[in-house]
Amino acid sequence: MPFVVDTDKEWFNVRLPLRQCTLKELASSQLTKEEIDDLYEEAKSILVEEGLSRQRNQRSWYSNQFLQRGTISDKIASAAVRLSEPDFMFSLEDAVGHLLDTARNDTHNYEAALKALVAVWPRMMPPRTLKRFSAQYFPTLPTGTDPTNIHNRKRVLVYWFVEDSLKKAYTRFLSLAEADMKDKLAVRREDW
Repeated sequence: MPFVVDTDKEWFNVRLPLRQCTLKELASSQLTKEEIDDLYEEAKSILVEEGLSRQRNQRSWYSNQFLQRGTISDKIASAAVRLSEPDFMFSLEDAVGHLLDTARNDTHNYEAALKALVAVWPRMMPPRTLKRFSAQYFPTLPTGTDPTNIHNRKRVLVYWFVEDSLKKAYTRFLSLAEADMKDKLAVRREDW
């Protein structure tokens, strides 16, 4: 069975094998929070398993070395390179988290971390509004026990998970950028 994630195309251009259903099925479908959480965790584990099963090349070994042993500038550059690669979804949470944490906590490298994120967002973002995992149309999720339907179900769940992860990361980025736009000097003067 082929991989669940197609890295030959941009993630938002991959055609998902959704199940056909009626509007009545869409309108009457109700999943509990626990069921949605279970599907979310399943999608996350599928993505992690696939990331581990794919062969990593030399370039990713060097990237890992920069992330573990490099200077903060090396880590920023390595995270930005990882996010600009076609298989960014395997390191999305770690790389974006690292850049946002650097921007939030390190005043010297703040600007470099934000510029790295600004440079990679256009490549990762689709030309449409992102949806939360819980807002997806769950009746369209493929069902069945044959291998093709199981593979299609995994594929749909993973892409919904990637979309949700991107939305969360972009929201964190925007809140950090908005906080930076406020004049901190005026607040400090008031405290004196």
